[in-house]
Parts: sequence; C-alpha cells; structure tokens
Amino acid sequence: MVWYEVLLLVLTGALLVPIIVIYIKHFPQIVAIDTKELPEEKQHQVKIIMAEQRLGRRLKRWWMFIQKVLKPLFSLIRTIATSWQQRIAELEERYKIERLTNKSATESGQESLRFKVDRLVKQAQDYANQQDYIKAEEVFIGVIKLDPQSIDAFEGLGEVYTKQKKFEEAEEVYKYILKFIQDQDESELSLSSIVQDGSEENRHSMVMNIRARILYELALVYKLQGLVDKQYNALKEAVEYEENNPKYLDAFLDICIINKDKKLSRETFLKLKQVNPDNKKLDEFAERLEALK
Repeated sequence: MVWYEVLLLVLTGALLVPIIVIYIKHFPQIVAIDTKELPEEKQHQVKIIMAEQRLGRRLKRWWMFIQKVLKPLFSLIRTIATSWQQRIAELEERYKIERLTNKSATESGQESLRFKVDRLVKQAQDYANQQDYIKAEEVFIGVIKLDPQSIDAFEGLGEVYTKQKKFEEAEEVYKYILKFIQDQDESELSLSSIVQDGSEENRHSMVMNIRARILYELALVYKLQGLVDKQYNALKEAVEYEENNPKYLDAFLDICIINKDKKLSRETFLKLKQVNPDNKKLDEFAERLEALK
C-alpha cells in the first residue's frame, strides 16, 4: 500500500467518526418506538432490527455524500502521487547515468595516467640500459611525482642507485617499497606488472613475487657491501615468498655455504636440484657441500 492510499484511509476514518457519534447521540430516539401492541418477547428484537436498519440507511447516505465530496480530492492526491513517483524515477535514472559517466571518465583518466607512467618507466629503463644513469634517475623521479604509488618506478630507481654504487640510497628505496607493499591493501596497489582485473588469488601471488624480487635486489646491495648477515636474511625471506625460484635458491644456497650452515645448505641444494636440474652450478655446489664436512 502506497502512502497516498494510507492518507485516504485516514481521511475517510476521520469523517466517519462524527457520523457514528451523531448516531449514538440520537440512538435513544430511534429505539423509542411504540411497540406496545407487539408481543412482549418480540419488542426488544424489533427495536434492535429497526435501529440497525435506520443506522444502515444513514451510514449509506453519509458514505455516498463522502464519496461525492472527496472524489475530486482523491483524484488530485493520486495525480500528485503519480507525478512525484515519475519525478523520482526520472531523478534516479539521471543520477544513474551521471554516476556511470563520472565513473567512465575517472577510469579513462586512470588508464591515461597508467599508460603515461608505463611509457616513462620504459624510457627510464632504456636510459639505464645505456648506462645514462643521470637521465634514468631524472625520469624515474618524474614518474614518482606523477604516480607516488608506482612500484616499477621505485624499483627502477633502486637499480639505478645500485649501479651507481649509491648503496645507502638504494637500500632506502628498496626498504620503502617493502614497507609500502606491507602497509597497502593489495587491491589498491598501483603496479603495471599486476593485471588490474585479475583475481584476488592471482594478485596476491604476484605481490608475493614482487616482494621476493625486491628482497633479492636488496640482498645484492648488501652483497656488494660485504654485509653477509644482512644478505643472508634478505635472501632467506625472498625464498620464503617464492620458494621455487631457481635464481633466489641459487643465491641463498651460496650464502648458506658461506655461513657454513650444513643443514640448510643441503636442504636448499636438494630444492634447487629439484626445481632446476639443469643448473650448471650444481656440481660446484655439491663439491662445496662436501667441503663443509
């Protein structure tokens, strides 16, 4: 039942109340009928029947009068209600169209930004490959200004600093990336290397791969500085994130042997042999393991 139907019922009830009151007020007159000639046992029943008939006629006349008077009002209320319903439907449809249009424009803007970021990252990587590290650094920093959440730009900047032997800056960048990934919701990360419409499971797996890669690059920074313990910890964590990556297992096995950790060295060797049986360094690793005895 819509609101205007409820309103009509309320108005009708309000008009019927005075009718009933009037009838109750005059009820003694209705029942004061001369019924002396009727048998005594029937007098009471006859009075009741006559009163009911009189009440029914009055109510019928009043109801017809109410319908006649209120019909234009009812019609007006229905017209207004219908008009408002149509207006609300039009506003809802307009809002839906505007929302879809704004969403489309926003997504289009995001796509344009992502395309520009990806293009500039590739340009910076080309500079780095040409060993033009100054230009590469400038472009990577420019990308970060455009998109402060671009992991690719930060990672590229860390690699440039490593190649320039700016180890302190490289370490700072890699640690920032790891903390940023840890603090962010995976669904909100801005990563060109992640399929934006991929499933939650795929995104999680790819984010784990990125963490492992950053840790591997951080381990390289420590290796170049001769920081064995930090290198070991970074590689150990990288292997935990991506345990079947031959490159990470190779580097971790090397540092395990350097640390003379026999048990972990043998476990890592067997894992490496399983995932990469064609690794040309397996014989060398086997000899180094034998030397640990």
